[in-house]
Amino acid sequence: MLTGMGLGSAMGHAATGLSTDIGQGDTTQLKSLSLEQLGNVEVTTLSKQPEEVWRTAAAVFVLTRDDIRRSGAQTIPDLLRLVPGVQVSQEQSDHWAVGIRGFDGQFSRGLLVLIDGRSVYTPLFEGVYWDVQDLPFDNIDRIEVIRGPGGSIWGPNAVNGFINIITRPAAETLGAMVEADGGDAVEHFTGTVRAGFSPRPDLQVRVFAKGFDRGPELNPGHDPYDHWNQERGGLRADWKPDENDTLMVSGLAYGGQTGDQNIIGEFAPPSQLRVDGEQLVSGGDVVARWDRQLAG
Repeated sequence: MLTGMGLGSAMGHAATGLSTDIGQGDTTQLKSLSLEQLGNVEVTTLSKQPEEVWRTAAAVFVLTRDDIRRSGAQTIPDLLRLVPGVQVSQEQSDHWAVGIRGFDGQFSRGLLVLIDGRSVYTPLFEGVYWDVQDLPFDNIDRIEVIRGPGGSIWGPNAVNGFINIITRPAAETLGAMVEADGGDAVEHFTGTVRAGFSPRPDLQVRVFAKGFDRGPELNPGHDPYDHWNQERGGLRADWKPDENDTLMVSGLAYGGQTGDQNIIGEFAPPSQLRVDGEQLVSGGDVVARWDRQLAG
């Protein structure tokens, strides 16, 4: 993969899916490239097939693994604050309004969000629940963002933009990892446990568990209604039975409690009644993808 500055709006920061030998984060080789070489870099973000970046009629930005590690962010919406043209507003501790080019809203109805190609859009409520979109950040390889309707080839809702969160292959996360953080006024505790192993030379598996407990933000009247916590666990398996085929299977399940405040309209004064509540959240997903490389 290659990240770097380039020409035109198509190279807002970087390009992914590049057919190049420059390693991830190797900026020394990147700086030595000429303008012509930078223009000949191939990307697959926009059209799902390699094309030279100077022919790409879209504003592409990529958050690399190094960007994510250095950001200090604790949530995916906070990571998206690093992307130019993406507006992120935090309404309360567990609610965000995310949008592109000024079209923001709590449920990002005009924004297509994918995790490893799986849409996290909820058709029943027409939106994205940002409070339940969470992954161990060390599992994320990159986040590709297309600002504007250039990502509409990926499906519906990509009217204002397209965000694709791509996780690392299991082969890159072998071994064990434990992370823990806490003690902050809001970030009470965040912990991650991950294990990667290879039972066969052609099979790699990664399992993880993550949990957090976050306190309320500073609200009017010091009302601690938006305290929340979640726990999740998941796995990813990559199997390569031969040179032309690759099978990826991933799954995730989560649960938790989310504090909330609702405003109920009344005809008699006071005209608005604020009610503190708590909602239980839970869900899961399973994704399977088979890639086969044809001759030529």
